[in-house]
Amino acid sequence: MADQAINALSTKTAPETSDQLLLVGTGEPQLIDYDKLADAILNKITSKNYALDAGQMTLLAALNKLNSDKISNNKFAVQHIRYEDSEVIELGGLDACMRDALNNIIQKDGAFYGTFTANIQYLMLGYRYANGTYGVVILFGYNNSTERWNINDGKITKV
Repeated sequence: MADQAINALSTKTAPETSDQLLLVGTGEPQLIDYDKLADAILNKITSKNYALDAGQMTLLAALNKLNSDKISNNKFAVQHIRYEDSEVIELGGLDACMRDALNNIIQKDGAFYGTFTANIQYLMLGYRYANGTYGVVILFGYNNSTERWNINDGKITKV
């Protein structure tokens, strides 16, 4: 009889703040406000510990960790580096200009991008670890040329 009464009810697809829902648990059936149920569900979701790659933590703790682990603005730079044709010749070509830039101009901690000009202009992308002894720089030329330098234990190698 109760099943027939429930099945006869209309269906609502968008509950409103003032709506109430019927809870059937171990005791007597009770009414709960839609907003209070939403708060209870949100509280359950945010207080529950989830198994993540970084270990057990709440959803809020995971979001905070993700937010704090991003590359900060002070470690992400836009750098435009230009060597005049005479400097390129004096230093000994593109490879020598990149070595000079890595030793004297390009930041030693964090990610960077920008332009690198030595005879032609390249799009430059790179990253260096805190002390500058490890990292990579890639130059993309307009003529589909790609140049790459690795920094491993302070040694700069063109790949």
